[in-house]
Amino acid sequence: MPPAKKLTQAQKEILALYRRGLRIIKTKEQEHRRDFTIYLRYFFKHPSWGGGLKRRDFAQIEYMHRKTSRLLDTTFEPKSVKHINLPKDIEKDMQELGQAHWRRAFRDASSSSSSTATTSSSSIPP
Repeated sequence: MPPAKKLTQAQKEILALYRRGLRIIKTKEQEHRRDFTIYLRYFFKHPSWGGGLKRRDFAQIEYMHRKTSRLLDTTFEPKSVKHINLPKDIEKDMQELGQAHWRRAFRDASSSSSSTATTSSSSIPP
């Protein structure tokens, strides 16, 4: 197997922002995490919002870095934001991008965690 390409500094910063978003989502209530995760993935993967950027398009990468930082600071991080409503077009686009399995995974995880939480009071949700 050939060695993996080294990531540029800009790519490392974008991955750090994505991980930061995922960590923030873990602080939200379980039933609303799905919407936050879908929105974050849409923001990073949809072609009109930054998915498909060229590696050497530095101006666009810097712009997306600033835009993503602002999104995390204003929408995801405040404790007062408990839920976001996903427009139907975002869910449709994510299905077209092949993310339908995330909906099933969240639905299965929430149904299994709610059923195990009712059977044993000492279980820790995932």
